[in-house]
Amino acid sequence: GYPCHTVYGSKEDERAANKVINLLRGYAVRKRLGQMTMGIFGYRPTNYYVSTFDEAAIRRTFGITMNATELKTVFDDMAALPEEKVRADMEQVTARWDTARLPEGHLENHSRLYLALKRRMKLDGYDFGVIKCWPEMGAAHTQPCAVLGRLLDDGISIGCEGDVDAGITQALEMLLTDGNAPFITDMIDLDEDENTLTFWHCGNAAPSLHSGKYHPELCNHPLVGQGSAFWTALKPGRVTIARLHNDHGQYRLALMRGEALDRDRVTRGSMTVVRMEAPVRQISERLIAEGIPHHYVLVWDDIFDALKQTAALMRIPVIEL
Repeated sequence: GYPCHTVYGSKEDERAANKVINLLRGYAVRKRLGQMTMGIFGYRPTNYYVSTFDEAAIRRTFGITMNATELKTVFDDMAALPEEKVRADMEQVTARWDTARLPEGHLENHSRLYLALKRRMKLDGYDFGVIKCWPEMGAAHTQPCAVLGRLLDDGISIGCEGDVDAGITQALEMLLTDGNAPFITDMIDLDEDENTLTFWHCGNAAPSLHSGKYHPELCNHPLVGQGSAFWTALKPGRVTIARLHNDHGQYRLALMRGEALDRDRVTRGSMTVVRMEAPVRQISERLIAEGIPHHYVLVWDDIFDALKQTAALMRIPVIEL
């Protein structure tokens, strides 16, 4: 038989209309995911077990095909690029961002990696992907944080640290927002008085998310100093926060929402402070109790109900926070 859904109300009833819209979006996204190929550049970083994945569970749940490309191929692509294309991109970058604090050679590596990944994604037929961004890329002085942010604004989703489940979450959010750039991030602090959570990552936030008010910079990697990263505060606005997680073969979706505030950064890298709807201590304790790992994926849109409906269509339990 076929699954059935009940909708009560007229087409003018906002609740009924939204339910129909979210059902249609959910079915469209489920179908699209089943047609997608995910590229794995490298594998996961050394000893970074949070990024392990179960290919069979991914295929069974989402229908996604997975293929792999070695980092050596990416490095070879970088070296083979025509000099004039590399120089042209470097000029575009320096015209747009302050690059004064990038070490010598890092800007060229940034442009080479940006162009190489853009080409390789198309050449290998990948719809989205993830990349092992350390330690090999750091050793080559080309950690890709800022590159991944720029690619997101081109509609190309490549998640960092080889985190496949975060990469699928990011692709899902982009499908439900017609391509809005998400932000893969860590939760690093909470403030019970303001009921806020602080989300930060090394510098992978897409330029469309930057708050121009606080002078975004293209700098060295903030932790190990071996690549390029955006040091910037992110723009204010409504956000949905999600994380797909494989729990012994069964995917679950942690789901939150809040309001990103107009705040300057207090760390190196990319960051935002979000006032949450639920009490932040309750959120953090529930995340720990449920075993939900980082990373979390923020998108500047309210797609809470759409994500919840899409998950239901794929028989994925939702943990509402």
